[in-house]
Amino acid sequence: MIITQPPDAKLPEHLYQSYSTLPRLPASNDPASDHVYPPHRQSLSSTDSELPPAYAEPAPHLPPPPRRPRSKRRLRFIAAGVLMIYIASTTVLLALFLTGHLRRNHPFRDRDWPSAGALTPALPPGYRPPGAPVNDGFADLCNTWMSTPGPRLSKRRTDFQPEYSDYLQFALTGNSSAYDTVKLFVHSGINSAASGTFTVTSDESLEVPIVDVTMKYRTWGARNATNVCLMRTLDMVGLGIYTSNSSAPEHPSFDIALHLPSGLFVDELNTLLPYFTQNVGRRKVKFTVPFGLLKLQGTFSPMYVNGDDVTAQNVEAQTSFSTIYGEFTTSESLTLKTSQASVSDFTIQATSANAPVSVVVTHDKDSSAAKIDVSASSSYAPVVVSLDPMFEGTFSLSSGVGADLKEDLDLPDPIDPHSGRSRHYVITQSTAFEVHGSVDWGPDWAYPGPPRMGSANLTTQHAKAVLYLKKQCTGDICPNMNAMSLPVSG
Repeated sequence: MIITQPPDAKLPEHLYQSYSTLPRLPASNDPASDHVYPPHRQSLSSTDSELPPAYAEPAPHLPPPPRRPRSKRRLRFIAAGVLMIYIASTTVLLALFLTGHLRRNHPFRDRDWPSAGALTPALPPGYRPPGAPVNDGFADLCNTWMSTPGPRLSKRRTDFQPEYSDYLQFALTGNSSAYDTVKLFVHSGINSAASGTFTVTSDESLEVPIVDVTMKYRTWGARNATNVCLMRTLDMVGLGIYTSNSSAPEHPSFDIALHLPSGLFVDELNTLLPYFTQNVGRRKVKFTVPFGLLKLQGTFSPMYVNGDDVTAQNVEAQTSFSTIYGEFTTSESLTLKTSQASVSDFTIQATSANAPVSVVVTHDKDSSAAKIDVSASSSYAPVVVSLDPMFEGTFSLSSGVGADLKEDLDLPDPIDPHSGRSRHYVITQSTAFEVHGSVDWGPDWAYPGPPRMGSANLTTQHAKAVLYLKKQCTGDICPNMNAMSLPVSG
């Protein structure tokens, strides 16, 4: 049971007597028990105005100071953190924008930059980049750009977007470490609209062929849609430029330089560059690399074979809407194919001591006439030159065994069969050992402009000299050059 009393209740008066009037407990022999219980306390008179502390009235109850709700404090903390994050992120974004990293169509957005000069890891075996034809083989490396982070602006600018450039270099080594001949190619994909310049030079300081590529572009989309790869087939190695999106509004442009070691015999150099201006050799600079087959293929850009020291056993140059310029030495054949454009002057020099010399010059069906100058000579082997009906000029044959001129009088005009022109031959000297004369298409009024008069000079001592001025010398109509050689005496 709990008994409660009102706050102003008082105890009976006899409870306020001194403790000395209370009876003592019996004495004990234990010194520790020699004490008074309860202990002495000061007696209180009934007239004291104050009660003992134990019986004082309790202090009035004061409410605790108001505390902020915990949820409000948490919200203030979160708001402060969000504000700090917002300020920091805004500062970073503003700095990136001012430095150009977030501008519209910036070519370096979302790009993982390698260190300067670093090569990307080798591609898996059998990798063929998008847009690469099967004949180009598989890729060893692609897009190993030697750029540092940030754009490298070229000197040329436009009103709407600066031009950026990247650079890479490939060594066109063969499939074996030691080789004497090599087959090279530089191809732009069939559907690629990449354009630019391609130049071939010789360099005495090199041991292997090197190709340098500089790519220029304005948007990351154009850059990302193009692959520049080191390609390899069973017997060839080369450079491939492939565009996966041929309908893109913009395409990169390229400056490609192929550097060949001086004295290296290149068995074949094959190009397929529809929108590239192609240059083989440089004027007034000695070119010291011979070719077995020099095959240049283009469409909308001119071709230049410069210098008297560019030599090839066989030359094929083909383009559609631009001009072919050439001045070089060839020992076997020259094939020129162009439509809706002119073919410039070509000089052919073929010389041999004991091996037969055969030179074949042909024009494509829709090609314009080139000015051809042929000089073919040998000492102990036959010399055979075949010039297609587009040839106009003088001819001279000299041989210690026999000189033969094979011509057709009823050939149709190769430019326009309805022009009314006919083939005219003028023979100024004809013996068993020498033939001299000229050939052209006339009358001149039937075709605009004067004839482009070239020349054909054939010389040999101990075998025959034969000049074909008819259809291309192929198949059975070509002479057996071994049969025309003098028998070897015992």
